Amino acid sequence: MSKYDDIREEILQPDIRGNGFNKLAEGVRHFWDDTLKRMRLIGYNSSGAVRAEFIDGGIPGDYLTSGTVTSTQIAASVAGDGLVGGGGSPLAVNPDGSTLEIASDQVKVKASGITATQIATSVAGSGLAGGGGTALSVNVDGTTLTIGADTLQVPDGGIGAAQIAAAVAGNGLTGGAGSALAVGAGSGITVNANDVTLAEHDHTFHTNQGRRQAVWGPEIGLFSGAPDYARRGTNERYRAWAFDAAANEAVIFEWTPPVDYVAATAVTFKLIWTNLGAGAGNVVWRLFVSSVAETGDMNSVASEANASDTVAAPAQNVLKITNHSRTVTPAASDIVRVLVQRVAADAGDTLANDAGLLGVWVDYTANM
Repeated sequence: MSKYDDIREEILQPDIRGNGFNKLAEGVRHFWDDTLKRMRLIGYNSSGAVRAEFIDGGIPGDYLTSGTVTSTQIAASVAGDGLVGGGGSPLAVNPDGSTLEIASDQVKVKASGITATQIATSVAGSGLAGGGGTALSVNVDGTTLTIGADTLQVPDGGIGAAQIAAAVAGNGLTGGAGSALAVGAGSGITVNANDVTLAEHDHTFHTNQGRRQAVWGPEIGLFSGAPDYARRGTNERYRAWAFDAAANEAVIFEWTPPVDYVAATAVTFKLIWTNLGAGAGNVVWRLFVSSVAETGDMNSVASEANASDTVAAPAQNVLKITNHSRTVTPAASDIVRVLVQRVAADAGDTLANDAGLLGVWVDYTANM
């Protein structure tokens, strides 16, 4: 069966010759193609093979079945710009091999295929330079930022007063926002070109703070009665003056204000003491305090004021610190005389055993 058996012959023209057909065996047949619904003109050579075929009005799309047209049927001229093939070769994308390549049947940008040549100058936005054949780079001002050894850096001296915000100048400083940082001058302070000086004897910039000195048992002397200073407790781990419960007894010491003492400020006293026995009750502590100026009478009691405080005794050997009510306001050069007495004869003193005095804290205001 011939591939043209489904074509109904309408006209036979054996007498038509030309275009290289053999006069005897060659011929031209004109058909009506029921499938195409077109007139077809087919030319044969001497062996009966089709030499040419013409279809009136072209070939309908539904006549070309899958696989009918191969690379053999596609002319090389079909491969336009960016394509190769045809004329027996498959059509394919034609990459340049430098910027584009085909791998695993996919078109892709080749590794390292994009160089400065492919980057437009418009790619270099704010802060960048290059493109259009030149490598991209950071566009530095050369003053506050530079590039050295392929590294972006702040050069020596690159940060000036203009780069420092005013907020950088913290307490005690001025400047920033275009002005050099400087030490802020204050009362008693002079700021020079290269140094800062303090006005002589001007302490207004100082802050007064509390300070403390301790006067311990060995620095305290017997004044009246028979208190004794010795090791105390069953383990003898502390020393104290023992004040009797039956008679008034006293000790005495002197204190000199230190050089940082703020003159005409109050000096206070804290007694450091304990209960030397197992009893319970109160102790009446009396302080006689006076300040003696230079050329003053050391033996006089005219300015010696006293105050008595009744304080509950702690348990035996338990440390207690009592802030006594007696204060004094000496001059900076005075000598302060302090007499500490247990007033055992006072009705408020109810502790039936000895009280032990370890020492006295002297608190004062210092000029720091």
